[in-house]
Amino acid sequence: PYEESLPTQEETNDPRVLFIAAENLKKDLKKIPKKKPILVICRGRFCVLSLEIVKVLREQGFEAYRVPHSWQKLNLAVEQRERSKK
Repeated sequence: PYEESLPTQEETNDPRVLFIAAENLKKDLKKIPKKKPILVICRGRFCVLSLEIVKVLREQGFEAYRVPHSWQKLNLAVEQRERSKK
């Protein structure tokens, strides 16, 4: 199966990124800001766990979305958007 390595919190050095393992989600809900949309990213493109996480977050009142592609593609899209704003 396809799997990619996600960067760690320290490697991203991005204050907008919060890493929470699926098994810690319910205990760490307090760390997630409710006033901002949440993008849920899974390790592999065929990962269905992210669908369940989005469901749990929405049930808790979060605006949550599943990112259907890889971390690298999302990061590239964000960087391109940031450059176009300059």
